[in-house]
Amino acid sequence: MGFNAIGIIPLIPFMFLYASGLKVLIQYAFIYSIVFTAISFFSIGLIKGKVVDKPVSRSGLNTLGLGGIAATIAYIVGHLLSVSVK
Repeated sequence: MGFNAIGIIPLIPFMFLYASGLKVLIQYAFIYSIVFTAISFFSIGLIKGKVVDKPVSRSGLNTLGLGGIAATIAYIVGHLLSVSVK
């Protein structure tokens, strides 16, 4: 449940802009997705730091870094697969 709730965050800008029909802003959906996802990763890290009684800002940055690396790898793999399928 938690994975699905957090996993939908990068899709929200695309769904909102698609549903609103604002074609001009569709090009910015990827940027909004990156920003919202980064905020989510950092927030999860803050919560994790609070729960395990560690420095919250360091935990937030750690989670943001690891999540950013994972998201970048996923994007690259998705791009390479889309290129190879064509």
